Amino acid sequence: MDMIEIACADNGFVMRYKDMEVVAKNRTSDGWQDPWRQRVYETPEALTADLAKVLPLMREYEEEQSEQVEFADAIAEALKSTEI
Repeated sequence: MDMIEIACADNGFVMRYKDMEVVAKNRTSDGWQDPWRQRVYETPEALTADLAKVLPLMREYEEEQSEQVEFADAIAEALKSTEI
């Protein structure tokens, strides 16, 4: 997960985020499903409780992305050295 959106709603707060399992399935499947999930919270305390569960997932995504970037950089460097 690379982003979390929090907005005010008439009846509290809305938190939106991408479900990374759906994103992964979308990459390997012929079908496509909207990866965005959203929930409405009536109180700041309820929002904070769920936010505390979701924030660690951002770190996992960040580490995964940095590994992919390193791999892409290595491939680009290897291809650069084979250019004529």
